[in-house]
Amino acid sequence: MLGVGGGSGWLGWFFARKSRKVDYESKVFQLKEEMLEAIKKDFGSRLDFLQEEAKEHRAYIKYLKLELSIYRKKYGILDDNEISNFNN
Repeated sequence: MLGVGGGSGWLGWFFARKSRKVDYESKVFQLKEEMLEAIKKDFGSRLDFLQEEAKEHRAYIKYLKLELSIYRKKYGILDDNEISNFNN
């Protein structure tokens, strides 16, 4: 009646069910951990990409500032009339 074997009796069924539940919960936990690791890896690669983009943008801004300073030394600062004539 109260067999403890894998398939005989109510107690065996109860322990088998509990062990399946524990196995299921451990698999779910493992999947959650794998998903978190994948998200961290994806986020890390996106962060690295954005950091590289920021470096490139900073370098380009530095280049533009240098070009502007060279232009100002050579031609002076443009006033509003020269800018409006240039746009027309």
